Amino acid sequence: MKANGWIINKRKVAERPTFPHYQKWIAEEAEKHQLRIDILFIEEISIQYSNGKGDVFVNGERVTLPDFVLFRAYDFHLVRFLEAENILALNTAESQELSLNKWRTHQTLSQYQIPQPLCMYYCSVDHSNFEQLKQSLGLPFIAKESSGAQGKEVYLIENETDFLSIRELAKINGRELFFQEFIKSSYGRDVRVYVVGDKILGSFLRTSDIDFRSNISLGATATQFDLDDQTKDMVLRVTRTIGVSIAGVDLLFGEKGFIFNEINANPAISSLLKSDVNFYGEIFQFITSKLSVRQPQ
Repeated sequence: MKANGWIINKRKVAERPTFPHYQKWIAEEAEKHQLRIDILFIEEISIQYSNGKGDVFVNGERVTLPDFVLFRAYDFHLVRFLEAENILALNTAESQELSLNKWRTHQTLSQYQIPQPLCMYYCSVDHSNFEQLKQSLGLPFIAKESSGAQGKEVYLIENETDFLSIRELAKINGRELFFQEFIKSSYGRDVRVYVVGDKILGSFLRTSDIDFRSNISLGATATQFDLDDQTKDMVLRVTRTIGVSIAGVDLLFGEKGFIFNEINANPAISSLLKSDVNFYGEIFQFITSKLSVRQPQ
């Protein structure tokens, strides 16, 4: 009997010209693993509680809950609801929340001897001090909003004017801000590593000639890149510590080896699509193995 699953995306995914291919790819891979998949959009889902019982609605219609859900969009309330109903949710609410907050990620990994840039956080951003940051981190340094994606909320601070401008922007937007040592040896380049379960699917060198950031969404390019066993072990220690089953891990080029930078529990897969890695095939194989050992409640 086929297990039923949902893949939850944002509605904008359906607006892409590649969406029909995406649907076909998922359906074909799901069939190979004896799974049935529905692609849903987070904007169309609601949760209702009545007399102690919860239900999920899609476009106003009550739906039967699936056996598993793969989140390609973030919604912690929905993940926690599904987990309470004993639905396999990837990634878990706890690991999604932890990975989405960059400061908490660094704070957690610091307990496990994972190499990272020096980071500083002020309990009140109003009292963040440029001279102290310059002395501790050097110039230039990085300012980051704790929650962000695609490099959009990462800023290179070269002087006090930059610092005051970004601090004021964070205050206006009500965003949490922290500061990080700038790894000069990794200017415009990093390595993105894709992980499913305890398996590294592939790693890619991302480089930019136009920006200190190496995000593909900001114009960087990617080529396949081989990692040594020690670095692979570090990557898996990161994903196990954060608790994610599916992730993109970003590494910086430190002077003495790779340094952890960020983890994404909902990684874009444009780099993987240019390789021979079958992303959804690997995920469905992982889901099948997880379902086979789960005990119904």
